[in-house]
Amino acid sequence: MTKILAVRDLHLAMRTGEKLVPVLRGINLNLPQGEVHGLVGESGAGKTMLGRVILDILPPNAVVTAGHVDCATTGSQIKSGGRIFSNRGRSGISLIPQDPMTSLNPVKKIGKQMVEILQLAHTGPPRALQERAEALLAEVRIKKPKEVLKQYPHHLSGGMRQRVLIAMAFSSEPGIIIADEPTTALDVSVQRRVLRLI
Repeated sequence: MTKILAVRDLHLAMRTGEKLVPVLRGINLNLPQGEVHGLVGESGAGKTMLGRVILDILPPNAVVTAGHVDCATTGSQIKSGGRIFSNRGRSGISLIPQDPMTSLNPVKKIGKQMVEILQLAHTGPPRALQERAEALLAEVRIKKPKEVLKQYPHHLSGGMRQRVLIAMAFSSEPGIIIADEPTTALDVSVQRRVLRLI
């Protein structure tokens, strides 16, 4: 099976003044195409930070001190001493974050936010992108997607907001999707349905 992601002996530290505080030590991971992998660990173990390394969205004081990440979907690397990464919008990697309320812009309508994401990976007139956004919402089983596109995030339930984020993550047809505890902010009755959608 084709390997699309490889993490090799990855070490990450956070710079605090003159010190480097270790966060990740010797992480190794292979992700074959078409497989689902779950990362299990206690709170603060570094699961989210590993995802941020792969996505290349580390905070400014984070330093990869050893090892590297190879991503076949981008043909690019993150390695010790520097980063070589393509535009994330076209990188073949998407993120489903854990809290939809803090991940969506509260002052922009859902449709505008989805079109902005679609523009990173697709070309075409605004009307076509709007229709694509509507189709994506329908795919994640949101009823009346045309109306939802005209609403602000606070108008939607937690489960609907999370479905919007799932639709956004799949909009660029990525080779890899990182789901960072995507059901944490949801009611237990909604969690199973959201996981099935993913």
